[in-house]
Amino acid sequence: MKKYRNKSPEEVIKLVTTEIIKRAIKLGRKKKRSVFISKTSGGKGTDVLTLNPKTDEGRNKSPSLPNSPRFQSVLQN
Repeated sequence: MKKYRNKSPEEVIKLVTTEIIKRAIKLGRKKKRSVFISKTSGGKGTDVLTLNPKTDEGRNKSPSLPNSPRFQSVLQN
């Protein structure tokens, strides 16, 4: 895909995760449903509305990515 060229793997992961969250929010509102995501199938889910990148609260919360310094530095930028 053209929009992912010349980007590091960490940047691509951040972009794709943000796209997935935005899409889940849009489709959840359209169908009037709550959408939850989690790292595992049996894990406690997080409502995607709390991760909305358009709100201050969502911008401050990081998506469900590993806690390595490499990923966290990408999220802070």
